[in-house]
Amino acid sequence: MELLVQKRCKCDVLDENPYMFRRPQTLNHFRGSDIIREMAQSCGAKHPGALSSTKLRKHVASMSKVLNLKNSEMDNPADFLGHDIRVHRQYYRLPEGTTQLAKISKVLLALERGQLSNFKGRNLDEISIDPEEKMSVDS
Repeated sequence: MELLVQKRCKCDVLDENPYMFRRPQTLNHFRGSDIIREMAQSCGAKHPGALSSTKLRKHVASMSKVLNLKNSEMDNPADFLGHDIRVHRQYYRLPEGTTQLAKISKVLLALERGQLSNFKGRNLDEISIDPEEKMSVDS
């Protein structure tokens, strides 16, 4: 941020422009959502409309639910995304079935790999399975 401020004169940014992300030779600023939209179009994405600031925020909020964060921990992503914590909890909640499926899939993976006994005495939140781990197959 300090570098942006130091180099603004080399980028034709007016001293009177009060914004951090200033447009050259104007008193306006760059809008993050416009920049994301431009980059989504120019990067060759198959579905550039799916790459937006709103969808990114929703994705981060929804994925934070998969982590099964405690109520006090949910404040951090909500603050970062600019959400009121009550709105965050109400609208960015995964359906209960999705959460249960994610947890039960760990048990099924462990069972399939013959590793279920390794997790004896642990609850579903304590079980971690690497889906990329190679498993040996007996003939």
